[in-house]
Formats: sequence, C-alpha cells, structure tokens
Amino acid sequence: MDGFCNLCYGFASLVINNSPKGKFEFHHLPPPSENEHYPNDTVIVKTQDGRTLYQSEAVRYVLKQMNVGFQLIGALIAIFPLGFRNKIYQWIARNRYKWFGKSSTCRLPHT
Repeated sequence: MDGFCNLCYGFASLVINNSPKGKFEFHHLPPPSENEHYPNDTVIVKTQDGRTLYQSEAVRYVLKQMNVGFQLIGALIAIFPLGFRNKIYQWIARNRYKWFGKSSTCRLPHT
C-alpha cells in the first residue's frame, strides 16, 4: 500500500474485516530499489510458503483467504487468463486516484 490511496485503504479494511484475525499484515510499499523488480502500483503478497505474488494474482490469493463470498469472487477471477487479469488490474491502478481519491495522510490500517 502506498498509504494514501483510498482504494488501497478500502481494500485493506475489507480484508481485515472479512478474514481471520492476524491472517494478513499491511505495510507501506516503498519505491522499488535497483535490486527490487516489482511492478509499480501493485499489491504484493508474500505467502507463508515463500512465494511472492503481484497484481491480480495477489488480489486473488487474498480473496481466497477471506470469508466464503470473497472466496467465490477469487475463484471467478481465476477463470480469466493472468495476462488479461493483470491488464484490468493495471488499468484500475492507473486510475485509482481519479476514481477513488487520495488521502492527504496515511490511513494504513493497523493489523
């Protein structure tokens, strides 16, 4: 999370309120260093088995860990090819401030 995006904050709050307590931790996403190779404007999930997931695959993973209704959404998302899902993810990421606004202060939820 960049800490200022209303969409990101809303998603984090949704995850906290609809998943087992302590299942997820949220952290600021610093700009990538020259040694890090992750896409800008992305959700990054580090799984317990050591995998690192980005963009739509990260969102799908989180949804699958939440309550049943969200698990179904995660399963439906999997119907679409990863490349297509990531294009949709990137389109939303590019427009998130325009559509959802930007906070002047960090509203990162405490987990």
